[in-house]
Amino acid sequence: KAVVSTQSTGVHTKLTEGTLVQVRVGGDTHFSPDPAVKAVLLIAGGIGINPLLSMIRAGLGTSTRYHLLYSASTLQELIFWFELEDMAHHNDNFSAEFFLTKESVKQLGDSTENGLVKFKHGRITPERVNGLVDGFRKEFGNREEVVRCFLCGPPPMIDFISNNVNIKCEYEKWW
Repeated sequence: KAVVSTQSTGVHTKLTEGTLVQVRVGGDTHFSPDPAVKAVLLIAGGIGINPLLSMIRAGLGTSTRYHLLYSASTLQELIFWFELEDMAHHNDNFSAEFFLTKESVKQLGDSTENGLVKFKHGRITPERVNGLVDGFRKEFGNREEVVRCFLCGPPPMIDFISNNVNIKCEYEKWW
């Protein structure tokens, strides 16, 4: 997919060394691992994986379980998937599922499971999110505060997921 934002193109084609730029903070969502939280559900669409990847890295090696649902059109657009797969293989507290909306998972081989990273065709659904949240709550004492959810992706995805799940997902819209 050859879609490049005007801002990104300008940074790489028009700015020269020494050019002053103005940068603003993206938002006010803050994350730091909390020992009271037993599971963190991370939902990413496209390049929305970037801030969530930082959260995953911060949580590796803790007792909190991290589960990622990550959607993109094609395998090529699932940036960092090799790194995420490696993290899942080497960290007991991290697992991931990848959703491809425009590419068949059959193209990935005979199995839709590759180690601890699972490939699925279609979109991330509220039913999948609710099932994970319910499972985590049941496992950790049926208390709401044991699970946190973070969501980052295109605005339609954020709206659809956040309005149709049984957990308050934390997110920011900056575009």
